[in-house]
Amino acid sequence: EKLPAGSRAIAIDESRENLGKFHDKLSKRKANVFLRKQALQNHPFGEAVFDLVWGIWAYRHPERLSRTLRTLYPTIKPGGSIICALPLHGSFSALYRFIQEAQDPQQDTSVFATREEFPSIAACQNSVEEAGFIWQSSSQASFHLETDLSQLGHSFLMQGLFNLWSHGSSNITNMFESALKQNDNAKLDISVELGVFSAHKA
Repeated sequence: EKLPAGSRAIAIDESRENLGKFHDKLSKRKANVFLRKQALQNHPFGEAVFDLVWGIWAYRHPERLSRTLRTLYPTIKPGGSIICALPLHGSFSALYRFIQEAQDPQQDTSVFATREEFPSIAACQNSVEEAGFIWQSSSQASFHLETDLSQLGHSFLMQGLFNLWSHGSSNITNMFESALKQNDNAKLDISVELGVFSAHKA
């Protein structure tokens, strides 16, 4: 109801499951909101299409933030804006330590060597400016949650992080399940450093 008259909103995600969460809600709304199962790097949009682009792109693939911003740059109209929300450097550190401490010393440790770190706000600003945007502002906040370890393997948090760690490596999954069985604690405190930044196109 808040979209300007004559405008459209288009949601893109590679996961049909993610899009399905919104399908029933949107079916009751006006026909100016569209869902599209699409990889962002293969988007079908031309140049200068959008007034505003908003997304969470750095959660599962933090190393792709610069590439994603460069991909989106041509699709935004001059004067248009881009807003991104993402976990920042330091997020999930207790969870990383929990699995690493339970790791068998004889196991291959390269799975952790390939894990990409989340960026800092300064790194986000560099990516924004390298893509051609003009940095506007940012904010960040810390969130802490206590998680039930017995249910963590089935949580939305771990489903995403499995893909982050070595692209869903079976070694990581097995290591995590072993860590849960060996652990005496029922709870784990997890911290997330969440950042949001905005930029515009000249």
